[in-house]
Amino acid sequence: MSPQRIVKWFILVVILAAMTFHHIAQAQQQSSLSESTNLQVLPGLSRLQVMQVMRDWSRALGVDCSYCHQASFEAETPRKQIARRMQREFVATLKHSDGSAISCQNCHQGQPNLLSRASAYSQSSAGPLRPLRVKLKSAGVVLWRASTKVRFLPKKHFMERMLSFNQALGVNCSYCHKQGDFEAETPRKQTARLMLKEFSAKLTKPDGQPVNCNDCHQGRTRLLDR
Repeated sequence: MSPQRIVKWFILVVILAAMTFHHIAQAQQQSSLSESTNLQVLPGLSRLQVMQVMRDWSRALGVDCSYCHQASFEAETPRKQIARRMQREFVATLKHSDGSAISCQNCHQGQPNLLSRASAYSQSSAGPLRPLRVKLKSAGVVLWRASTKVRFLPKKHFMERMLSFNQALGVNCSYCHKQGDFEAETPRKQTARLMLKEFSAKLTKPDGQPVNCNDCHQGRTRLLDR
């Protein structure tokens, strides 16, 4: 047998072995799900329904099964705990302001860390507004631009809102602002705008009231630390 023919046969065997291993792994995964004893937030769903939910979560975060699961799908992992918490406290509890259900995709949009989208909320393009801000602030009025809309708030109301942010996250002004230049752009300002626009402005609690920072953070900068 020629060397070229041997190489072709070798490649074919490797491909067949890889395909066989993939099918065995899928079969083990499906068997594990069908006999699962660790489903805590998806009760009463069939194996096919659970698989569809898992696929939806994977797509929403841009990850595969190994992001949360180990070789043994029943094994407990920190990311499983986070997923359950997000399902209980967000997906199953909060609604869009129009009453429709929310999903992982609404916030994550293909990113495991939804805050990675915060840079899109930069106000670097609002540089020409800086002189106006300074002038208005000296007159007791603050130009407030939490999203794409520009609003004017009495300075007292603005400061009350800033104080509510501080209390909700357990921080002080320097957490988001640059000392000596409160108008300077910072990554945490971008994160705050994302949270205001995507959560506070769009989501409601079960009683229909709008979501605020303290509902989730409760005195911590990272809500997942609770």
